[in-house]
Amino acid sequence: MPLQFNHISWLSLQILTLMLAALPLLINWPLPVDVITLSQAQLGSTGTSVELPDDWRSRSYSGQQEVYQFSLMLEQAPLETWALLLPSVNLRAQVKLNNHPLTHNENDYNSSTARMWFQPLLYPLSSGLLQQGSNQLQITISNAATHGYLATPLVGTYSALASYTARSQLFRQTLLQIIVIAMSVVALLMLFLWLQRRQDVIYGLYGLGMLCWAAHDLNFIVTNPVLPAQYWDAFSVLTLGGFITATTFFIHRYLVGLKRSRIEHAILWFSLLGAPLLFLLPPPALQIFSNYIWHPVIMSFGLYLYLLMYTHAWRQSGFELQLMAMTGSVMVLYGGHDTLIKLGFLPWDLGYMLPYSAATSLLVFSSLLVNRFAKNLDAMEGISRDLDQRIKAAAEVIENNRIKLRDHDRERLLSAERERVARDIHDGVGGQLIALLSLIRGGRYSVKETENSLIQAMHD
Repeated sequence: MPLQFNHISWLSLQILTLMLAALPLLINWPLPVDVITLSQAQLGSTGTSVELPDDWRSRSYSGQQEVYQFSLMLEQAPLETWALLLPSVNLRAQVKLNNHPLTHNENDYNSSTARMWFQPLLYPLSSGLLQQGSNQLQITISNAATHGYLATPLVGTYSALASYTARSQLFRQTLLQIIVIAMSVVALLMLFLWLQRRQDVIYGLYGLGMLCWAAHDLNFIVTNPVLPAQYWDAFSVLTLGGFITATTFFIHRYLVGLKRSRIEHAILWFSLLGAPLLFLLPPPALQIFSNYIWHPVIMSFGLYLYLLMYTHAWRQSGFELQLMAMTGSVMVLYGGHDTLIKLGFLPWDLGYMLPYSAATSLLVFSSLLVNRFAKNLDAMEGISRDLDQRIKAAAEVIENNRIKLRDHDRERLLSAERERVARDIHDGVGGQLIALLSLIRGGRYSVKETENSLIQAMHD
């Protein structure tokens, strides 16, 4: 009997899953000791003071660049190496300390073009850069979408901030890189499997969906895209639509046994017609189209798929559907969190969380497909064993029939040989006896001739 949960057990397991998934949303790592927090800044655009962290949307700032001026007072110049940490930035940052440009310690790139989706940026401060007394720090944040964000900068010893940064970097970048690489590898394997077995379209749809999602998540880990910013943003938005489109076909056709052609045609035509606009519209129009048309429609299809899975899982109580619905619940949780951030109801502190839900989706869906593939292999092996047994039984029947046919042919040959011998006897000995009988009846015989004729007939 296939594994399944009753409704109470399933709902309890879903609540536990959502509680575990919500833990990253509550991350609040303690700051290192002896760290200076720069919570007040002077804005270059207005000259007013602002409290950090600063979310441009919270004060209705509509510019695309903001300059933050900080004054850092030190009683004496530090003797050991210090560092400056920007815990979270959206989207580009340029930093100067006492009019000296700073470079992020891990990438020697042009910071004016670097895209940082809430990644921690650690800047080592060389000896002599910090002076006794007043030090002037300038941080310039750029964001073409007018949704800039700067968390509270931290200044302290390099050793203390480096360990804090490594912990944050593990979650905000390294984990995403692992997820993207895993999705890409699994997607390519599934596509290769589909190319070998074109009739198993389910693997091709899953591989295409995972590849689109991996390509979409590149936007959160690639700091210097190979494409211009406008086309890179369009590519990121397009791949999200590609993921939802492939997932719609995937779930409809193979996981709940439905074929809702109207819905499939709707999402397919919307993606095909909207894709050129993403690359042709200028950046301001692209933001409007993306925020108010593309994303709402795509997310609506995603919510529809979740409700579809949840409804069928509730009605059928199938383990696979229940597991998929729980995975969808994590995606809805993170997607709802990101939507509230995008609408300005939640701060940018953690950034977007939906890319992390790919880990659970990858694990669950891949396991289900591997299990399906294993079941298909078992079924094929069972069919092969049954076919071997049938072939063996048929071979035995054929061998028995061949033996019977051989015996029948031998009997037929023996019978024919008997008939031939009988004819020979009839034609030879019979003729001689008839001739002898004729001689005797005619009175023209002698004892000697009769004896010779009988001896000859006996010899024949």
